[in-house]
Amino acid sequence: MNKLREYLKNVDLSDYNKAERSDFYKETARKFRTSWQTVVGVYMGTKRSQVNPAINVPKVEVKPSFPKGSKKAPEPYLKGDKNNVLVIGDTHEPFCKEGYLEFCREVQEKYNCGTVVHIGDLTDNHAISYHEKDPSGRSIADEFNVALERCKRWYHTFPNVKVCIGNHDALPFRKAFTAGLPASWLKTYQELLQSPKTWEWDFVHQINGVIYQHGTGLSGEMAAINAARENRQSTVIGHLHTVCNTRYLASFKDLIFGVSVGCGIDHTSYAFAYGRENTRKPVVSCSVILQGNTPINIPMSLK
Repeated sequence: MNKLREYLKNVDLSDYNKAERSDFYKETARKFRTSWQTVVGVYMGTKRSQVNPAINVPKVEVKPSFPKGSKKAPEPYLKGDKNNVLVIGDTHEPFCKEGYLEFCREVQEKYNCGTVVHIGDLTDNHAISYHEKDPSGRSIADEFNVALERCKRWYHTFPNVKVCIGNHDALPFRKAFTAGLPASWLKTYQELLQSPKTWEWDFVHQINGVIYQHGTGLSGEMAAINAARENRQSTVIGHLHTVCNTRYLASFKDLIFGVSVGCGIDHTSYAFAYGRENTRKPVVSCSVILQGNTPINIPMSLK
């Protein structure tokens, strides 16, 4: 990812038309063996970082308020071992399953996790999806406002988080790209979602030799271990709601693992109506990676 970022830093697509930009993103994705959506996000991120700070959008601090009628968010757990990582699955706010936040907080303390990763798709952005949308669902503004209020509970309980940018998180920026808006006009992820400065947004994070990425473009039961094989090191992914597993690969010199975290969504929400008739349902779960070498998938009891 650092090589991709360095490559794109000196690229200027301002004089390209839409078709030329699209061809460039696809060719770069093939070159760096990633998705074109990732290339778009990294390119726009490099351009935002180059914007004159005098005209940049001011950062907004989050106030500790919660939606009316919602339970008070659990207090943070700040005593954990930094080498133990809690991995929160896709939450797709405002369509996260009730109780999932509390479940993740309990797992964090049980396994003494001092580092927290959100594997991506913090928000859903159903109303601006490129796919079919429910015409009876919330408006764009309404969905965003509700999601933002629900995100504040996550900010309160988990004040320090490394976030892997997911394909749904990137939707506002992809829509802006489709509309032909330059990256310098846009807010950052932190500004848009009013997250604390201690929430670090990036497409890939590395902790104790383990890669954490959302998994955009991956599919199937073997997705995580295939990603680990291509990364040539242990890898944790989300994205695949119905997959929750850990697989290993060994060679004469090393042992690596691939973890699919599962998710934290409420599959009965209208945003997930596309899977209503599917026999296979999302696995509500999170994971922990202990000391960089012991992965554990932990499903949430739905009783």
